[in-house]
Parts: sequence; structure tokens; C-alpha cells
Amino acid sequence: MTDRLTLMDIHDANLDFCRNRLRAYAFVRYVKGNGYNFEPVEPESKTAIYCYDSMVHFSPDIVESYLKDTARILRPGGMGLFHHSNYPAPMDQHYGRNPQARNHMTKKLFETYAKRAGLTVRESHIFQWGGVDDLDCLTLVQRPVEVED
Repeated sequence: MTDRLTLMDIHDANLDFCRNRLRAYAFVRYVKGNGYNFEPVEPESKTAIYCYDSMVHFSPDIVESYLKDTARILRPGGMGLFHHSNYPAPMDQHYGRNPQARNHMTKKLFETYAKRAGLTVRESHIFQWGGVDDLDCLTLVQRPVEVED
């Protein structure tokens, strides 16, 4: 059980829906995001991040930006679970034309971005979505625990 939960979305309507649905839970904080990173979430303030069924549509630069910011907002040892595309889409084509509107991303590219951000990839699993084999991936990352000398 948690005593604090932050929900973030770029759409006011989605936040309003959640506010109405979760109105009995005073510990929930609602934050309108900018669609590029986790601002205005405070540094080292989160123990976990869960992002499901939205990042599959993000362009690679946006995925990379969120991973960089994941390292900023997670506490040492904190983890993030991200559902992302595993579709190597043509870069000159709008993502809406791809299977299930998946944007260009692969397991390997996601792992490269995570490592570049200073995150450790704990697990990564490719799976079928919407009848398309190997279309999506679920990756668990962790901010390393800093060791003092």
C-alpha cells in the first residue's frame, strides 16, 4: 500500500477523469505534464514509475527525454516500468500508419537510452500486441544505489 501517488498526463480531461474516479483517496496528486519529461516532479522524490500503453506512441527523442528525467526523479534504488514499442518503424512515416500506431523504438534502442541516462536495465521482455508478434516491449529500469567511498 502507498501513502503517496502522483498521476501525470498531458490532457486535463484524463486528469479530471482520474480525480473523479479516485476522489476518495486524498493521497493522490494530479500533475499536468508537458509531454516531454516529468517536470514539475521534484528530484529524487519517487520510488517507482509506471508507464503503460502511452510510450508506445512516443517518438525516440521523447522516449530518451523521459528516461533522462527518470534518472532525475527516482530515488537511488527506485525503479521504472515502461511499456514501449519494439517496432523499427520507418523514420520518414507518421507513426499512425504503423501497426497499432507504434512509433519507432526497439528493445535495444530503449536499453541504450536507459544506460545513457545512468539507469540499469533489470529486465526487458518483448511480446505480442494486437495480433502482431514482437510489437511491444516491457522494460524495468532502476536508478543505481549510490555507493559512498
